[in-house]
Amino acid sequence: EGVSSRARILDVVYNATSNELVRTKALVKNCIVSVDGAPFKNYYARHYGIDIDAARKAKAGKITSDKKKKSSAVAKYNVNKASAVLKRKWTFRRKTHKIEKALED
Repeated sequence: EGVSSRARILDVVYNATSNELVRTKALVKNCIVSVDGAPFKNYYARHYGIDIDAARKAKAGKITSDKKKKSSAVAKYNVNKASAVLKRKWTFRRKTHKIEKALED
């Protein structure tokens, strides 16, 4: 499954050419960057009806609300407020897909 969307670049992590380019955060070819995961999580919630953050917290057993996180640029999609038609679509889509191991951890 291939999906493309705009993502915010957070930081330049590694560059094989020079550490100077990492320090100045220069975007050049073949540099490794970290991107914001909020647009992907929002798409995943809208398309499959699975909230990745809630599933991760439930799996770890850490359902606590100590501090509110900073609001991200992408509004969070509420999975619980969905129509019956949309829930049927989600169940059909969940039959054929698997969550990658990296996302589960």
